[in-house]
Amino acid sequence: MKTGVVIPAKDFDRAKSRLSSCLDDELRASLARDLLERCLAAVSEAGFDFVLVLTDGDTVERLALDRGALVLRDAGPLPLASLIDAGLGALWGLGVERAVVLMADLPFVDAAALSTIVKLLDDTDAVVAPDHRNEGTNALAVRLPAPKTQFGHDDSLKRHLALPVFRAPRLLPVAALSLDLDDASDYVTFRARSAFASGPTSGPTSGR
Repeated sequence: MKTGVVIPAKDFDRAKSRLSSCLDDELRASLARDLLERCLAAVSEAGFDFVLVLTDGDTVERLALDRGALVLRDAGPLPLASLIDAGLGALWGLGVERAVVLMADLPFVDAAALSTIVKLLDDTDAVVAPDHRNEGTNALAVRLPAPKTQFGHDDSLKRHLALPVFRAPRLLPVAALSLDLDDASDYVTFRARSAFASGPTSGPTSGR
């Protein structure tokens, strides 16, 4: 049974704009690159058959292709859910039967968590990994073809769990997938828990 992963990633120069209070432009771009690198490394270790990166940026595309991923370019200003749905449809067209939608800003993502979320699809149609606020969705594992996703909503977790087409959806609150770097408070939490060995996260909390 083929498995795939969809990773939406903004152009590095425009990513993580809500961290502007603690990191300057250069450091935010570097952080976004570090996060995507970690994400792709975890996905590679987990052994997915297909990795599809959704992006609007040339630098993200080059990095993804260098790491052996496929790329689907954002052809216009579409909602996040529409882009992800297109990505899932592309994987279905490649013969993928199980897929994971994975956010690109998870500093503690690892292969073990990704393997677990796929394995849980043996007994259900969907597995949802919530953010640390229990509001958003940091990862969503689904059988394909999948219904329209609910990404882009502040309460996407509740929306995904409530989709009537999912048979007994599972909740997977796991530390490796719970922290996403959306705002300055998330960054402070990240710095308190750990830090990358190099790059912008090894410097002071403020990038000013």
